[in-house]
Amino acid sequence: MQRQAELRRRYIEAQFRLGVAYQGQGNHRQALACYQSVTSYDPYHDQAHAAILRCYVLLEQRSQAIRYYRDLRAYLREELGVAPDPHITSYVKTLMPQTDVGP
Repeated sequence: MQRQAELRRRYIEAQFRLGVAYQGQGNHRQALACYQSVTSYDPYHDQAHAAILRCYVLLEQRSQAIRYYRDLRAYLREELGVAPDPHITSYVKTLMPQTDVGP
């Protein structure tokens, strides 16, 4: 069981790093796929959620970024009774100031 958890952690870490590498090359679509893979294995990975939002914005998919944030906010509220990480909310406010990103 411990080995399985370690392999899972390594996979998540590798996918995140691959996403960072793709993003560094300007390949935001591939980066997005990597970050989405991360959140499918760890739905509470704040850095991956923030990266997904950045990718949507860089891919000029503003409406998808807004939808994603709102879905994330609802999911976290339902599952844990919490709001998204304040850094994510702040980032969304910076990128999309006219969007309601309330608690």
